[in-house]
Amino acid sequence: MIIAASFMFLYSILFPAHTVAAPHPTDLIQSVIRQQMNAFNKDDYATARTFASAGLRQRFSKERFEMMVKSGYPQIAKSHLVSFEEILFSDDNQAAVATVHITGKDRVTVIARYLMVLEGDAWKINGVMILEEIQPIRLSREVKFPLPPSSFINHSDSIRFEKVPIRSTPAAILLWKSSWTARNGRTGDENPADPGREEMSYE
Repeated sequence: MIIAASFMFLYSILFPAHTVAAPHPTDLIQSVIRQQMNAFNKDDYATARTFASAGLRQRFSKERFEMMVKSGYPQIAKSHLVSFEEILFSDDNQAAVATVHITGKDRVTVIARYLMVLEGDAWKINGVMILEEIQPIRLSREVKFPLPPSSFINHSDSIRFEKVPIRSTPAAILLWKSSWTARNGRTGDENPADPGREEMSYE
């Protein structure tokens, strides 16, 4: 008995127990949001609804919840890329705000603010607000970038960037509509002294 006790004491010294650190609330919140988006992508709205707060579940039935997400949050309903900004917590750590960049399957990117609330020991989604919507730049035809220098010399080419109206983002992302035409050889409106001139106009 004494030998066994001594062995256990020596073992505890040589191989101390490793305590597993509890996940940080930031990781837990990101996990909840990602799990809900995975459920949305699978059209599993019953599971997706379980990540909502008790108040939202009481307010929205499964059918109303699905209709609300599909009609009001199409990029969240079918997401392709997700990235997180810093998550801010309340003074009592019972609530948090997560800013999330979400690109949908339609290639539209939204900046969403998730309102999180701690219910028991689990974080739940208590609401989502879309802060910004950024439309993709569409080309009039498929073009591979970067274009080789020969494209501007040996070929007539036309590339159009279409403007999509967006509001200013905190990062001051600016998009504009431009029409870029590169011509080879002389035409009637070109400067004879500069036959290889490239014209760029902003509309």
